[in-house]
Amino acid sequence: MIFVIYDGDCGICTSSAKLIDKLNKNSKLSTIPSYLFDFDKYCLPVSFANDTVIYFDSDTSELFIKFRAIGEIFKHLGFIPKVLSYILRNPFIPFLINPIYDFIASNRARISSWLGLNTCKIR
Repeated sequence: MIFVIYDGDCGICTSSAKLIDKLNKNSKLSTIPSYLFDFDKYCLPVSFANDTVIYFDSDTSELFIKFRAIGEIFKHLGFIPKVLSYILRNPFIPFLINPIYDFIASNRARISSWLGLNTCKIR
């Protein structure tokens, strides 16, 4: 099973998970908020849940975070996201884009508020 673990308290994260569910035609991905995921069962650090989206394949133990996780998620979601996944999974792209991801992640409460979404408890 492939899990997409996200911050269930964040408006951006929750909206993104809903979009993934809508585009997930082949049902390979299981979106789950971090507060419901059993990190101990899979020996994963809970600390990831506070900072990033997580792509975790429980069958292969593959784990990806940040933009690399988004690239892996996209490869399951149809033609256009699949094309984007090839770009995002390039080893140099996350190196360039992860600082932008980190900025958005650390300011997601404000961004969620600006977008009219539920605001995160994380400030």
